[in-house]
Amino acid sequence: MAHRAVSPAMFFEQQLIGTMANFGYLIGDPDSKIAAVIDPSFDARRLQKAAAENGYAIGFIFDTHHHRDHIFDNERLANETGAKVAAHRLSEVRKDVVLEDGMIVNVGALTVKVVHTPGHSPDSCCYIVGGRVFTGDCLFVGDCGRVDLPVPYAPRSPVFQREAAERLARARTADHEPEPRPRSDAGRRDRKVASLVEALEDHPVAGCPDLRRHLRAAERVERLEKDVRRLERRVRSRTESLARQFDRVLRVLGAWGYVDNWKLTGAGEQLARIYHECDLLVAETLRSDL
Repeated sequence: MAHRAVSPAMFFEQQLIGTMANFGYLIGDPDSKIAAVIDPSFDARRLQKAAAENGYAIGFIFDTHHHRDHIFDNERLANETGAKVAAHRLSEVRKDVVLEDGMIVNVGALTVKVVHTPGHSPDSCCYIVGGRVFTGDCLFVGDCGRVDLPVPYAPRSPVFQREAAERLARARTADHEPEPRPRSDAGRRDRKVASLVEALEDHPVAGCPDLRRHLRAAERVERLEKDVRRLERRVRSRTESLARQFDRVLRVLGAWGYVDNWKLTGAGEQLARIYHECDLLVAETLRSDL
């Protein structure tokens, strides 16, 4: 299911993607032909194709939040298009552009305003551009949003209870009762639900007997990727620390005449043959004829 709108101000296309019926969006500046994808979901190739058919180059990928059903295709799309991934500072995804509440990101002549809306997840954001608001999972079609409970689920734990209460307190809710919908909306909603169910049933993945096992595996992959990123940060930090220490030692040896232009001097050759925890002190003593 697709919806397209072309105006002098903004190109817009909406696609229903994946077995969980997520919406993915393509927006573009008609003058510069620079576009952005909002929530690639499981497979953004249809949005990618729409961009190519209309002469747009995808320059940005905006994630409304880090949940797998919204960002699964991030890296493939970024690798194939060179697009920069933009997500909130608290998001767990790899990001090229770090977003904060109130920021403005330019997509060609389009201005994308970032509104941080924590609740469904700590990094949830809405994007305002071209007279439209892209809400991610802050709003659902014909349904209501939710606040994710902390993991692991431990309702008897005071830490769990405190974090759950904090998440509920951060959620922004309306302070009035919603107006009742006209009866005519019920028919439209039923037709939309029926079309979503049909799209789910027709998806190639829907018939997979191991779908639940695959989804669990995807969750494990996400956890492992997070662990890898953490380890890479630790390795990078220690490597940089070792390099700084090496540079400091090299400067001292150069200043005292043991090294000259990355080569050992005569004194340096002598120092290299001294095996003692106070080798530099011993070398200086010998040089001073003490």
